[in-house]
Amino acid sequence: MDDGASIGSALRTRREERGLSLEQAAFQSRVPLRLVQILESDDYRLVPDAFYMIRVLHDYARFLGLDPGGAEQAFRAAIQRHAKPVLVPGPPPPAM
Repeated sequence: MDDGASIGSALRTRREERGLSLEQAAFQSRVPLRLVQILESDDYRLVPDAFYMIRVLHDYARFLGLDPGGAEQAFRAAIQRHAKPVLVPGPPPPAM
């Protein structure tokens, strides 16, 4: 996963190399189809909980024969790039 490809494309490529459809991979890995789709699409707006997804990612990467630790590093970096900015309230307006 250090060849510049996104984590999602690396997962998808490996799944396709094994000749599996999304549904087959989800069934055989016991990872819910919706979560496989989220991981392979790199659409991190849909991630319900990053810590839970890391566990799911480990299971799915292991199923595909990929290094779970490397997948986690790539996932964490991608999550950081897609993190929503935190809005900090400014000072209250001056009283009239």
